[in-house]
Amino acid sequence: MTTLALDAVYRDSPMRRTTLRRLIFRREERVGVRAAQRLSLSSAGYLYAREGSLDRQQASDNTVERSLLVAEGDLVVNPMWLVGGSIAVSALAGSVSPDYRVFKVGPEVDGRYLHHVLRSAPYRAQYELFVRANTTFDRRIQQSDLDDMPVWVPPLDQQRRIADFLDDRVLRIDQIIAARKTQVASVKQDRAAYLQGEFTAAAVGHGTARLGYLLSNLEQGWSPQADATPAEGGRWGVMRAGSVNGGFFRAGDNKALPEGLKPRTEYEIHGGDILMSRASGSPELIGSVAVVPQDVRPKLLLPDKLYRLTLLPGWSADFVVGMLRAHENRERIRLGISGAEGMANNLPSGVIRGLRVPQLSLRAQGEVVGRLAARQQADRNFEAGTTRSIELLTEYKQSLITAAVTGEFDVTTASTRIPGEHA
Repeated sequence: MTTLALDAVYRDSPMRRTTLRRLIFRREERVGVRAAQRLSLSSAGYLYAREGSLDRQQASDNTVERSLLVAEGDLVVNPMWLVGGSIAVSALAGSVSPDYRVFKVGPEVDGRYLHHVLRSAPYRAQYELFVRANTTFDRRIQQSDLDDMPVWVPPLDQQRRIADFLDDRVLRIDQIIAARKTQVASVKQDRAAYLQGEFTAAAVGHGTARLGYLLSNLEQGWSPQADATPAEGGRWGVMRAGSVNGGFFRAGDNKALPEGLKPRTEYEIHGGDILMSRASGSPELIGSVAVVPQDVRPKLLLPDKLYRLTLLPGWSADFVVGMLRAHENRERIRLGISGAEGMANNLPSGVIRGLRVPQLSLRAQGEVVGRLAARQQADRNFEAGTTRSIELLTEYKQSLITAAVTGEFDVTTASTRIPGEHA
């Protein structure tokens, strides 16, 4: 029953049908006391070296000793994240988590060809059929399902031609995607530099004031036990701490207040409010700040992990928020965070009051806001277009792999041109 998805794709294929168990052989050699480079499996389809003491997921000595040895050319599977693409033939030797599975590739199949087959769209759809549920345990794919999974293999010389073709095309596509991602990262860095430039120019000409002198109120909200789902149908909702991440307020990022629990209406959020993240497990997200849109829906409550900053007259919320995102203030926030490494970090109110804002007239504040908005819109347009091109390239890569491994086209006559690649 579970192989119908693949059988439908390969129904008219002239290739020999076999099962995965006949092509690979389980390897369970443990590291023990030997030294071996620790590897991890990316969902992008490659194994990479873990970075020792810089690795956020430090393994115990017992786990290291039980780790599975991997030879170059071995097939490695993470059964818990297989549906996300965690399967690859390794180009590195080392060791992987004992929760992974490692296989030696047999002589009937070229390892590079098998790598592309098992990462193709039909097989990734097949893995979804093996998943029993989306809980941590039930997401794990059983080895018996993989063993019996059909694989269609052409002669070895043809496998190698297909692998050569896909190795070249996939590498080139991935290089284009990497370049696009670098462009997006560069735009973000340039925007941060531009913002700091606006801050510096205003500060040099007019000086700065402590944010605390600009505020009539600084308050935390209320976080009762709430439902896991967002509030709908006019119900009250409590905002999540991450609702201002990225500098934008997301009204839908809330939890419904349970029926029968009376809301504390003094914490209702209104258009024009300035909200700032107070606590997070990720230090880079602490101090995220956003202005609530004027057309925000009613019945949303401020949680205790967000601050609400109320400005005195004479100050533009958009201007103050823009200046709070400048590198100078981000550094003050980073140095002022309290909390042990790996624990939830907090931003004390005293640190917020100590942030600096250039002392511009309301008219000059508006001019800065206009320039920042224009720059942000241009950057967002570029990022949206580039992100879409990455999505299209990723889709093209998958369709190319699928067409090649299913025999939909002859790789010897395929075009060498890749969309988006410069001549």
